[in-house]
Amino acid sequence: MTIKFLHCADVHLDTPFRGLSQLNETLALKVKDVNKKVLENIVNVAINKSVDFVLIAGDLFDSEQKSLQSQLRSKELFQRLNKHGIKVFAIGGNHDPLNKPFTIQWPDNVHFFPADNPTTMEIEIDAKKVYIHGVSYKEHQELENKGILFPNSREGGINIGLLHCEIGGGTESTYSPCTLNDIREKGYDYWALGHIHKRSVVSAEPYIIYPGSPQGKSIKETDEKGCYVITINEPKWDVEFIETHEVLWVQKEIMIDSLTLDGLLDTLQHTILELEKNINCKGLIVRFYLTGRGELHSLNAMDMDEIVLTLNDQEEFYDKFVWVESIQKNTLPEIDLELLSNQDDFLGTLFKIEQEFLGDKGKLSELVDGLDILNNRCTKRHVGKTDEEQLLKNAKDLVLHQLLKG
Repeated sequence: MTIKFLHCADVHLDTPFRGLSQLNETLALKVKDVNKKVLENIVNVAINKSVDFVLIAGDLFDSEQKSLQSQLRSKELFQRLNKHGIKVFAIGGNHDPLNKPFTIQWPDNVHFFPADNPTTMEIEIDAKKVYIHGVSYKEHQELENKGILFPNSREGGINIGLLHCEIGGGTESTYSPCTLNDIREKGYDYWALGHIHKRSVVSAEPYIIYPGSPQGKSIKETDEKGCYVITINEPKWDVEFIETHEVLWVQKEIMIDSLTLDGLLDTLQHTILELEKNINCKGLIVRFYLTGRGELHSLNAMDMDEIVLTLNDQEEFYDKFVWVESIQKNTLPEIDLELLSNQDDFLGTLFKIEQEFLGDKGKLSELVDGLDILNNRCTKRHVGKTDEEQLLKNAKDLVLHQLLKG
């Protein structure tokens, strides 16, 4: 006997991408309605994996208004599932509470759990009973701990909880705050959670999982996005994460040390080319962070905006795109080593000590030999022979960085 189901959450149909006001018209069309395409990807996964049912742990829609277009598209996709004998069990979350009726009539295979108190749906798969317990939000805020209201597990079957909540959120949380123990003590085999956009296997005994959102909505959501497919061959449970995102948000750090403006452009363009080689979705939206210390610290916001325009030029003509969302600067000014070395202060003394040791190899060797960490057997085996002059220079650079970084 095999039971298989898909767990997703936080699709947020109708939500716009945030931070893309500068996106050109061609690319804007490419990312338009990405969330609807992602829901289609989820449905395709369910069909290709031959799951028995799909769990949607809240926030299928981004708003309680639930646009008619999104309702119709969801209905169309769920009808596809119905043709394959796949049921859909869903709850309303804080974004799409069930305080207004749907405009459409859902297919027979779709069940939205009502609000207020948890209820239970019983299905049978290959003579094995599956009990799915769930509850929807009635309003945008849910101060009550819904987790403790769930019934205890039923005997003779598999028990699954469907809940949109914030585990460990504390009493100040407005998203059905509960603790791990609150839901663990119910004795369920699996908790299908929603609300947190970053995927997380909170517990493996029993499985308590946030699948995360299936598509990142902003630069804050950079990890791969998708859903979980759970296969039960008792007593074995297999948990598989499957990517569904259409567009991936990426953050990249570029060190400016020793870089000129031309060197920076070359580095950025090379990074983009490397990203393009490995795209497995519609496209990437990238934010570059400049870090380190050097002459490029003098770049201002207008300079960086013009670099972004240069990098994005012609990008809309590619089937799979890499679009630079912005360049952020977290840099420090260049160090005038000659000026620092001539100062009559700690830094000037630091340079003098460095020159003293560089001018006396015997004294430098004596200093290095006195460092116990470099003389133990483990270090010698993994690091090998030490370049004493380079070690001294690295130590000086580290001190400079720590003293001058602010």
